[in-house]
Amino acid sequence: MNARQKIQEIQRDADRICSLIVASDFPDIDIEIMKSSLRTRVEEYFPNGLELYDMIYESRFSRLSEQFRQSGYEV
Repeated sequence: MNARQKIQEIQRDADRICSLIVASDFPDIDIEIMKSSLRTRVEEYFPNGLELYDMIYESRFSRLSEQFRQSGYEV
């Protein structure tokens, strides 16, 4: 798998997590598991990319959770 394919896979999975945060009653713990799995994959594919991942995706997940989750879901 080339770098472009890996990036597309990461984006697709992150978009899925975002949609689950926004438009479902999917349990918070399951979202956390999916986020952890995605972070592990990013670390595997791009070992030096975790800081960028945190800045882009973790902040997005947190922002969406604050806006759309009633349970006070936090990252």
